Amino acid sequence: GDDEDEGIATVVVQTDTGTKRVALKTSLLEEKATACNMLVCYFAELGEGMFAYIEQVATEMVKLLAYVYSDEVRTAAAALMPELIKAAVLSRDKGLCDQNFVAGLANLVFDKLISMVKEEPEPEVQLAMIEGLQEAMANGGALCLGDPAKLTLVLQALGVVMGEVMERCQKRAEQRQADEDYDEEEEEVQAEAAERDDELLDSLTGVLASLTKTHKEWMQTAFVPYVEVFGALVQSSISSHRRIGICAFDEVLENLEELAHSFVPQLLPPLLQYSRDEDAQVRQASVYGLGICAQYGGALFAAQSGEVVSVIHSMINSPTARDEAEGFATDNGVSALGKIILYQPEALAANRGAAVGMFLGYLPVKDDEEEGVKVHACLCSLIERGEPALFEMPAQTVPQLIRVFAQILDTDTVDEETTVRISAILKKLQQPPYAEISAGAYSSLSPDQQAKIAAASSK
Repeated sequence: GDDEDEGIATVVVQTDTGTKRVALKTSLLEEKATACNMLVCYFAELGEGMFAYIEQVATEMVKLLAYVYSDEVRTAAAALMPELIKAAVLSRDKGLCDQNFVAGLANLVFDKLISMVKEEPEPEVQLAMIEGLQEAMANGGALCLGDPAKLTLVLQALGVVMGEVMERCQKRAEQRQADEDYDEEEEEVQAEAAERDDELLDSLTGVLASLTKTHKEWMQTAFVPYVEVFGALVQSSISSHRRIGICAFDEVLENLEELAHSFVPQLLPPLLQYSRDEDAQVRQASVYGLGICAQYGGALFAAQSGEVVSVIHSMINSPTARDEAEGFATDNGVSALGKIILYQPEALAANRGAAVGMFLGYLPVKDDEEEGVKVHACLCSLIERGEPALFEMPAQTVPQLIRVFAQILDTDTVDEETTVRISAILKKLQQPPYAEISAGAYSSLSPDQQAKIAAASSK
């Protein structure tokens, strides 16, 4: 128990010989945590200005990742790790140290952080450590782990965390069934625990993204046995787990880029299967993955493209496609369709024109603004390459294009680069043989939309 009146906290510590009760002065623990948090701020703000202290601080703070007496201290130590690596990289770039210094620090940080992710007993602190690991790799850059064996240790640690979460979920389900006094209060506690566990699982996908971005070739080999590990999430009866499992696959595929083709035979079937899931978020993640497979899957994807287009067709033509709950999933389906047309046109064969019509007919993308930026850039790519179906019946398609541009210009669904491309396209559409059709389409727009098109055309 705690005797807070006298500023003393009793902590039960696990030792080699069993458990031990330790009395600690809470004010000292608080001061220690405050000091650690101040170091995080100093390094975050001053970067290479802290170069002289990196080694000394790293040596002490790495030990505090295992400081059993205070969750706050361990959490602050985890938050400091990526800042230390960032400061070292900035120092190297300014000529204050060489790459050997950065590599030595990275070794020290990653060795301890990877092992503590597995050993940390408190889920909240574990989350901070996983997030620290992700950021530390992002800050360290290409091959910052220094050794393929260490990458395998990271994947093992993620597997351990996932196993712990699944075990807790199982226990919660069993408890709910067995407990006759299960009430609203208990329900709330369980819901909070489930939410925290989902957050932990989500953070694992962030680590996978960082790992793959920074260690692409190593990851292509190392992830092979982990397809099954994360596949367990995909097969879960809990929809948030299915979403997270699919997102894990998406992160690996997307960041492997051209190396992703080796995973397509294994991952395309589940992505197709879960694109029909009852949960909209699971469908969204799955259909997003189908788009990545279209981009990098080559002939392996081409063989399945008919079924993929059929799934997307059902999604787009569903009566609830534009509903709030479905909008994001449908937008991602349209994005995947755009990628199929862009990267796999031969695979579409006789259906190519119909696919382009379906794509253009749905635009603009409004719900998922981030995906909208990609979709509208994809439309520009199709126009720039002279996609036949966009120009075979210009009287129909050119007004559609102008209407889409009028709706997306000056919104968050186009970036600067795409806006420049739209301006160039509009100028071309205002010249023969499309000038007359464009003028007619322009006159049917609202005054606001006309102003946007006129401004873009004159750039």
